[in-house]
Formats: sequence, C-alpha cells, structure tokens
Amino acid sequence: MLDIKLIERGLAKPGKTKGGLAAAMGVRPGAVSEILSGIRLIKASEIDAIIGYLELNSVPIMGRVGAGASIEPEHEQVPPEGLGEVELPFPIAEETIAFEVAGDSMLPKYENGDVIVVYREQHHPLSSFYGEEAAVRLKSGERYLKTIERGKSSTQVNLTSFNAKPINGVRLEWIGEICVTLPRGQIERLRAKAAGRARRATRAHGARGQWAKAMTNYAKVVAVIPDDPPAYHYLLPLLIQTGAIDEYRRERTEFLRRFGSTNDPVVAERGVKDCLILPMEELELAAVAKLADTAVAAGPVVVSALISPPKRSQSFAESMRLVTRRAVGRFRYATGLAFLRLRHLGTRQPLRKMPPPRRCARAPATFAA
Repeated sequence: MLDIKLIERGLAKPGKTKGGLAAAMGVRPGAVSEILSGIRLIKASEIDAIIGYLELNSVPIMGRVGAGASIEPEHEQVPPEGLGEVELPFPIAEETIAFEVAGDSMLPKYENGDVIVVYREQHHPLSSFYGEEAAVRLKSGERYLKTIERGKSSTQVNLTSFNAKPINGVRLEWIGEICVTLPRGQIERLRAKAAGRARRATRAHGARGQWAKAMTNYAKVVAVIPDDPPAYHYLLPLLIQTGAIDEYRRERTEFLRRFGSTNDPVVAERGVKDCLILPMEELELAAVAKLADTAVAAGPVVVSALISPPKRSQSFAESMRLVTRRAVGRFRYATGLAFLRLRHLGTRQPLRKMPPPRRCARAPATFAA
C-alpha cells in the first residue's frame, strides 16, 4: 500500500521532515531513514500515521470542469491554491489533482457537484482515450468533462456527452485521465470528517500553547471547508500570533471575497474585528464597513464579550465603534483576541507580546464619531 517513492514524495512537501514523520509515527528519528533505505519495514500500525502526517491522501481541487457548462480558467475566479482539498479514503501513488463537476450533461453518471480525481500529467497518447470519459482542456482554453471520440484527423476529436450536443473538430491541449469519482454527498462527509480531525488536533495543540501547530490545523479546516466562517474566525488571529503576516493578509482577502456580502450579523460582527487586526487598503476597508453595517443593523444581540459590558447609556453602535477602534492596527488586541478565543481549549498561558505597528489604519467612516 505504501512504497518508498510515495513517502519520499510526501517528504518533499513544504514543512514535512523526517523528524516530524518520526514523531507522528512514535519512533526514533533514525527509523525513517532506515525505512527509506530499505533496512526497516513499515508496520501496519504505522500506516495511518504516515498517511496523515504526509497528507498522502489529500488532493487539491484546482477548479471546475464543465459537464454542459463551459469553464474558461481565465474567468473562473478560482484562487491559485484551488477551491480547497479533498481527503481520499486511501493514498494515491501518482500526482493527482481534482475538479468539481459543473453542469448536468453527463447525467446520470456524473452529477453537478461531484468531484473527479485525475492524474496531473498525461501519460498516454490521444488515441488510447477514444471512447473514454476524461477531463480535457482545449487549445482555446475551455475545460470539459466529456467522452472523447475520434475526429476527422489524428489531431482533432469530437467531445460527446449524454445530454448535450457534441463539440466537433476540436484540438486538445491536455487530457486528465480519471482515476477516482466521488459523489457530492460523499465529498461533504469526507470534508466534515477531515475538518473534525483538524479541530480536535487544534484543541490539543492550543491546550499546550502550541500555536504554530494550532494554526496549521485550522488552515487545514479552511482548505477542506473553505465556506466555513468560524474557521477563519480562529485562523486569522493564529496567523498573527505565529508571525505569518503575509498569509494573514491573503486569508483576510479571501474571507472578504467569500463573506463580504453576508447577511449573518454574527459572521459580520466577527469579521469586522478579525479583518481590522492589521491595517488594510481603502478598498478592503469599504468591504469591512459593509460588514459593520450588517452587524449594527442587527441590534445588541451580537455584542461581543470581547469588550467590557456597555454602560446603560451606551448604544450598540457606540459599542461597535469601541471594538473597531480597539481592533484597528493593534497587535496587542490581536494577541488578546486569540487568547480569548482559545481559552476554552484549556490553557491560561498568555500569548507572546507583539509590538504595535508603526502606522494604524483609520476606522471606517461608518463608525466615525
């Protein structure tokens, strides 16, 4: 099930080391080198630990593939890291990527929302795929999930489907051979299971004050369930605490892209504080101001416990203004926010102090005094 090449490929991933793998397996550091050199065999009880640490069953979802719909990567609006990840029930020996099916032209075999896992590289000639379903990319850039049929010449093909007109006489730039198909319902269960494991690991790391490991696990939650607002609520302050400032800014931008138009006042209220930990550009400040308006409009039901209870004469808008002013550009507020959010994990160890930034962004006009 596991071979040396698979383990070596996993160790080549960023952040993966022999020492970390040995710790995950519960063996001495030299045992991993012995496995790689063929001196020592892998025990059955060590397989799950190896797969989990090296993420050998994690496949990135790199975009969508059209089953009826035409997917043009240049206009797809998918982030460079993809739409997230899916964890398979087993490792795959070769490098693979995944695509989410968009459309219903391949019903009943492929439904909208299913995920297909394909080999990243094309290993076989075009003629070997005649009569077979595959993910394809045309010379003109569009991406489809279709059945490949012989065309008028050796360089042209016809793309057919069950419920749509054929696309005739096109040239292919790439063919993704399908190795696994995952129904939409199974994808949701796999993602929920992977996110649950990551959250449990985060609680364990947070209880020991291991903020870097806690951050890594919540980053995994965001990767497998990118539409989960609470995951960002915990991840963003952890990124600040671990010094990953550039990653914080990227995840903050992604949060605003996904949830900037939310009507949920709790998500909006949390998002205001999460996004204002560090200064930001004027364009993003406008998006945060919109979130603040959503939170204020909901009334005092979403007043956070992160500030002192307001005085009787203090309005909800004034309370939100106080939160905003405390949050904008304040590293100390960020570390206190992270501590409060992780306090339920069982630790009272204070986070390391960080100096305030040189410049602070102005509060949104929504909260101007």
